[in-house]
Amino acid sequence: MNNNKLTNYTGILGAVLFIITTIIGGYVFEGYSHISQYISESYASGTEYGHLLRWVGYVPSGLLMGGFCYVLAKQFKINKYTRYGLIGFGILYGLFTSLVSIFPCDFGCNRDYSDASISQVLHSVLSVLTYTLTPVCLFLFGLGLKKIDNFKTLSNITLSMGLLGLIFGMVFLFNANSPIAGLLQRTTDAVYLFWLIYYSIYNFNK
Repeated sequence: MNNNKLTNYTGILGAVLFIITTIIGGYVFEGYSHISQYISESYASGTEYGHLLRWVGYVPSGLLMGGFCYVLAKQFKINKYTRYGLIGFGILYGLFTSLVSIFPCDFGCNRDYSDASISQVLHSVLSVLTYTLTPVCLFLFGLGLKKIDNFKTLSNITLSMGLLGLIFGMVFLFNANSPIAGLLQRTTDAVYLFWLIYYSIYNFNK
């Protein structure tokens, strides 16, 4: 098996691991709601299985997604928009997934930020950066692809996912305390995970 195929498996594995860990996190947390609660609440400080969810699930998931983007970015050395867009996505959605797990939020994710720990503050800042800047990276990548022959479909899908990610991400951030905050967050993440899996499969076919 060549390195390209191994890289594509890395992208899919990272996305699938994220999804599976999210599902398991809700299952092992008694009374947890995927509709109203953040993903982070399932592995927050003080949760029974939080350390396992972080170090076995989210940390390696983020590293796999980040590594996938970094390796493929090398294919676009001439086009700076695609290269920087893909590297940016790998950092903001990949590595930041690992970092917010290394710095978990306080139990219940302390939504009013009263007596918030340093870990909570770092977690929140990284999360906001992820949801505000990740769509920008997809826009850069999609626009760069328009300048390369035979990438029209991938470009259109990428730009569409960037727009959806921006819309859902802003709706989530501006309604972070709503009764459906968990659903809004998961919808936003689903956009990026769908794109990651789509791009991996696209590379298989290429």
